[in-house]
Amino acid sequence: MNYQVRRVNPYWHSHPLILGAVVLGVVVGLVGIRIEAPVLRGLTVALGCLVAGIAVLLSTRPVLSAFFATLGLLGGLFVFLRPGSPYAASMVLWQKFLSTVMFVYFYTILWDAIALVAVVLYNFYSDTVGLGGVRLELDSDEASGEAS
Repeated sequence: MNYQVRRVNPYWHSHPLILGAVVLGVVVGLVGIRIEAPVLRGLTVALGCLVAGIAVLLSTRPVLSAFFATLGLLGGLFVFLRPGSPYAASMVLWQKFLSTVMFVYFYTILWDAIALVAVVLYNFYSDTVGLGGVRLELDSDEASGEAS
């Protein structure tokens, strides 16, 4: 059996307001970088990251987010809670846990966004440009001669 993957759909919610929230979060974060007051700058950048991050998480299927969050948790535990880690040598325990949680959040958002961009490019090249898609050749159990 031959199957061709012409289109990939990783979207959980594809409402246009979600894309607008991503753009708004990025703009708020970029404006926050230009603010002179350090506390206000930090709050504005954090708000922009939070808005854009939540919008990216809402647009991606939960299975992708859970997969990337699991990988981020393993990476965060290795980086921040491993004994002798140079990144967390001067941190107390609660700072290590907070760093791990923030690492998981940003890692998940980063890879969700990368997956969405990759799917948009794949769909563009396979559908719009007409380059074809990934071809899967699957054998059925009867055709392979294996008895179960």
